[in-house]
Amino acid sequence: MSNRFMGIAEQMGLTLQETSVSINIKERLGFSCARFGPDGGLVANAPHMPVQVGSIEHAVRYQHNLHSKNLRPGNVLVSNTPLASRTYLLDITVIAPIFDKDGKNISFYTASRDLHAEIGGILPGSMLASSTRLYEEGAQITSMFLVRDGVFHEDAIVKVLTDETESHPGFSGTRSLSDNLNDLKAQIAANTKGATLVQSLIEERTHQQAVKAYLKKTYEKFNGKPLQSIDHMDDGTPIQVKITIDPSGETAEFDFTATGLEGLTVSNAPSAISKSATMYSTSFAASSTKALLPITFNIPALRYEAGKRRYRDVEW
Repeated sequence: MSNRFMGIAEQMGLTLQETSVSINIKERLGFSCARFGPDGGLVANAPHMPVQVGSIEHAVRYQHNLHSKNLRPGNVLVSNTPLASRTYLLDITVIAPIFDKDGKNISFYTASRDLHAEIGGILPGSMLASSTRLYEEGAQITSMFLVRDGVFHEDAIVKVLTDETESHPGFSGTRSLSDNLNDLKAQIAANTKGATLVQSLIEERTHQQAVKAYLKKTYEKFNGKPLQSIDHMDDGTPIQVKITIDPSGETAEFDFTATGLEGLTVSNAPSAISKSATMYSTSFAASSTKALLPITFNIPALRYEAGKRRYRDVEW
């Protein structure tokens, strides 16, 4: 499961890289993406920029402690100050709370941190070795709703990046506003990608549990005895299956060993078709068509019966 979570963080990073416009992201790969638990604790991150990973957790926990009771689906937060993010101002963190299906409780957070090349201040690049005050390095965002109820608050973030920074005599607002806005939207897209993938994983696991519960219930109903069924083709060839269910419901074996040999007709079913039909019918019976089923198969490999021109399917 840890590999699945890390893979999700990697997919977030790819989304951010592909949808951003700045050189810092597309070429220098100055970003990090991760998934966090409902309390803001780190669950999984991709191997992006190591220096960013630990401090992102602080940023998520900070916003969680500040806003968790007031967050709603469709909200996205942004911050960059050392107080909220434990990093310098150019590292802007975008955080999205993801709710359960009822939209009441936070299930997890996704977050992405982007090294923006410019956010205003005294000099281009927003990093001055001789600076003594934080505002000299550009725009400051301790906590702000970048998206509320699904609406991107462009006017508000533009004001922070330009007007508020320019309010200091001799200072400039961001000199790359278009890049800033596009990269922020790319960060939102990355977080959304992560949320979609995690929700799909949760749904998959839910369906898997439904199938396992069905198998266990069936095992108990028949006192653990193998289930058997037989039917016949028009020419009398038997189609027989024996189903052996593990007591825990974790697995079930479908054994087609007793099924008759294939004939020289167009009515034969290759092993792949037999498996597909079995998986579909099992999912349908368990009212779960989206699960990766915990079942195995025993379908004999090629076996030729001399003189009768009949054979088993080859297992490729």
